Amino acid sequence: MKQLNLKLITFTLLFGMLINPIFSQEIDEKPRSEFKTPGFQCEYKGDYIFCWYQNPDYTTIIDNLYFSLRNRETVENLIKDLESSLTYLGTNQTVRYTKNKSYKILVYDFWKKGIYIGNQKDDKEFRLYKKYIIKYIDWLKSLDLKHLK
Repeated sequence: MKQLNLKLITFTLLFGMLINPIFSQEIDEKPRSEFKTPGFQCEYKGDYIFCWYQNPDYTTIIDNLYFSLRNRETVENLIKDLESSLTYLGTNQTVRYTKNKSYKILVYDFWKKGIYIGNQKDDKEFRLYKKYIIKYIDWLKSLDLKHLK
């Protein structure tokens, strides 16, 4: 009886070890990262970056905007455009950046504390203060973009 139990236990353990790889989940090796400011948030999922804005002044209505960055070149252009836009703050000039129909950046002469950012599809954008722009640029630069096209 003891020998039968020992064989049964051994068989069960070996069978479990053999069958486990078949049913186990695949590990997703893609990098993940988040960036958050009041109202604005981005997630890097490995093969794209998804950003959205929900107006924090509204709690009962949805006032949101989103854009996605799906290739390395677009992210690199966004970083350059954001850095360039900072040089125009306080110069009494209005400057507009648009790239790949994925984002737009506006520096208005009437607001000197930051920029407006939005997507190309909607005719609306949201404000992003200078201190958050700098943090956003640093976050974008810190990402490992090898999984993007």
